[in-house]
Amino acid sequence: MKKGCLIYTLNTLVAITVSLVHVYRVFIIPSRIQIDKAKYPKTGIDISKHNEKIDFKKLHKNPVDFIHI
Repeated sequence: MKKGCLIYTLNTLVAITVSLVHVYRVFIIPSRIQIDKAKYPKTGIDISKHNEKIDFKKLHKNPVDFIHI
């Protein structure tokens, strides 16, 4: 009985952790990205396997000067 309770608790903790990471990545990180064009007149993005997918529709609203591949 104790083993089943432990597995249930671990599964619950994993589910909560995954949910919190998802909320953080979707709602918190994108709102913090603001580039001061006066300080950084040339801006660009990095496209690599280490980054998530690029939303080019959003990128169209904030054009970049270069893309690093």
